Amino acid sequence: MVHYRLGLTGGIGSGKSTVGALLEQRGAQLIDADQLARAVVAPGEPALAEIVERWGAGMLLADGSLNRAALAAVVFADPSERAALEAMTHPRIVARSESLLANSDAIVGVHMAALLLEAGAADRCDGLWLVTAPEEVRIKRVIGRDGVEPTAVQARMQSQWPDSKKQALVDVVIDSDCSLDELEERVDEAWTFLLAAIAEGRPAYPPRSSDAASA
Repeated sequence: MVHYRLGLTGGIGSGKSTVGALLEQRGAQLIDADQLARAVVAPGEPALAEIVERWGAGMLLADGSLNRAALAAVVFADPSERAALEAMTHPRIVARSESLLANSDAIVGVHMAALLLEAGAADRCDGLWLVTAPEEVRIKRVIGRDGVEPTAVQARMQSQWPDSKKQALVDVVIDSDCSLDELEERVDEAWTFLLAAIAEGRPAYPPRSSDAASA
């Protein structure tokens, strides 16, 4: 079981996954909420059946897997629909995450999720890191990665809290608008500080307000 739970968050295109990969290379147990979210809606999973029951067979592709584009068009256009989806998936994602952490021998477990703060999961983390980048950089990254229109990226951004709100709730902010070498240096600095605090048995960061998950 891990000894320290680190929450890693950042909006779409922020560079969060790159930072997560760097932490995994340094020995952390990485829990990728996006991967778990895909697993809990795989064919045969109860959550997929619940999605079809609520939104219809149009949520399925010909091979029986989830039509992610169709689902995204529904849930990102209506907060109540997104909340309904989260009610189906989040408890199952949490359960799988807890299982992975319980069976890991890593010192630090990193829970990586874009909606970590929005979902109220901050209270399950001992520390919180936020990965940021300017909005225009994030949009360019996502367009290059996914081949989508800028308006689609902006719609996703609007469904997430702005960085200005998140920065007040986290312990470390890492700006990813830099070279990979520089990003590694920034990650190493924060990682070394965290490991030293754990080794010395002292808190790495000041206590957070109980309002952090709901601010």
